[in-house]
Amino acid sequence: MVISPSKKAIAKELGLDRSTVSKILNGYDVEKFAPETVARVREAADSMGYARAQRRVHARKPVRGLAEIRVYLEQDGSLFTQGLVYIRNLSQSGMLVDVVDLDRKEIPLAPFHFELDVKDSVGLSGLTLRGRPVRLADGVDPRLMGLGIAFRNLDEPTRKSLREYLTISLN
Repeated sequence: MVISPSKKAIAKELGLDRSTVSKILNGYDVEKFAPETVARVREAADSMGYARAQRRVHARKPVRGLAEIRVYLEQDGSLFTQGLVYIRNLSQSGMLVDVVDLDRKEIPLAPFHFELDVKDSVGLSGLTLRGRPVRLADGVDPRLMGLGIAFRNLDEPTRKSLREYLTISLN
């Protein structure tokens, strides 16, 4: 897996402030910088393999459904913890879950992924959704966290069911 360099690393390479690099790469107040500086930052980012943040490409649909969740370690595929979550919203590329209630009350520091078996949601019950964490979010209950999950390794029947559910539900 190739890891994108940070904005801090690009700034260090160019001898610039990190906030300058961040503003230029995010397209914020670019006109305040010399065109040569903007070009240098963009060229360095490209040559160093910087991957810009992914933007949401699929519409989200509010959903309320219960799912069993399992957390697996990437290194050996072992089960780290399991529990229940409520699905808050869903798109073709991922979901936001909250009221995360795990047996161990923690998530690992090592790389991990999720498997969720949807239990109680009209049109989705029985699906197994796999994904990786992309962000932590505030849950409905401040004592419980929420998670943003990007789907990965979904089989074609699951993708098709998800697509059909979202197409019907979003129209």
